[in-house]
Amino acid sequence: MTVQNDPHALAEQLSAATRSGSLSVAYSVLRAVPGPLLKEVGLRSGFAADTAEKPRDVMAFLQPQVAEATRHGTDGYGLRKIPKAAP
Repeated sequence: MTVQNDPHALAEQLSAATRSGSLSVAYSVLRAVPGPLLKEVGLRSGFAADTAEKPRDVMAFLQPQVAEATRHGTDGYGLRKIPKAAP
C-alpha cells in the first residue's frame, strides 16, 4: 500500500501539519487524500465525522475543523479539549 492510499500515514501527515500550524500544508494533505478515504483519515486524525457520504461533503465538513485545529497548533483530538467560546 502506498502512502497515498494508507489512511494511517495520511492521518499522521494531516496531524503533523495541523500541529505545526501550517494551514497550507494541512489543506494540501487533505486534497491529496483519495475521496473514499477522506472520512477515515479525518477520524484517525481526531476530527468529528459527519453523516455525509460524498467526498465533497466530507471535505466541506472537515475543512473548518482542520483550520481551527491549525490555528491552535493541535490535531482533532486536541481541538476537542479546547473550550468553546460562549456565543
